[in-house]
Amino acid sequence: MQTEQERYADLLIKIGVNLQPGQGFVITADLAHAPFVRLLAASAYKAGAKFVRHVWSDDPSTCVRLMHSPPEYLDYLPEFEIVTQREIL
Repeated sequence: MQTEQERYADLLIKIGVNLQPGQGFVITADLAHAPFVRLLAASAYKAGAKFVRHVWSDDPSTCVRLMHSPPEYLDYLPEFEIVTQREIL
């Protein structure tokens, strides 16, 4: 029997995201939400996802960047991140 969170994860993947078999899926979430992210990943794979990538964030680390990085670097995204996102999706 599925838990309420498992049913919610299935609903998000099937209806909210409308994930189709063979598609990739990227989940960006705070480390604090790891248990639910794992449920989303399981649901995505059950729905036929080719690959699920977890991109973890950490609010204190993000704050450090925002507080101490020069403003001109705040919009910087390494090329490998762009290539990775395109490859997965």
